[in-house]
Amino acid sequence: MRVLATMALPLALTAACGNDDRTLEVFAASSLTDAFAAIEEAYEADHPDIDVRVVLAASSSLAAQVGDGAPADVLATADPATMARAVASGEIDG
Repeated sequence: MRVLATMALPLALTAACGNDDRTLEVFAASSLTDAFAAIEEAYEADHPDIDVRVVLAASSSLAAQVGDGAPADVLATADPATMARAVASGEIDG
């Protein structure tokens, strides 16, 4: 899953910035901490005008928060089942 998240995030980040034009709110599974720390650092180095804020927690907790309206631009779960439920709920684009 780490490889998928690493490859998909730059595309998602480029299209995101929904909260304001300078901040990206990334909700990522805590098991992806190392991968997202590296991605955050690299992305901010390439885009100094963007602040990437990574919120780490359990996939199910993050999906529930997004479903309740939390302002996330990117949701990265650690398991396909949680992501499938989040997409099926209609709260996020898959």
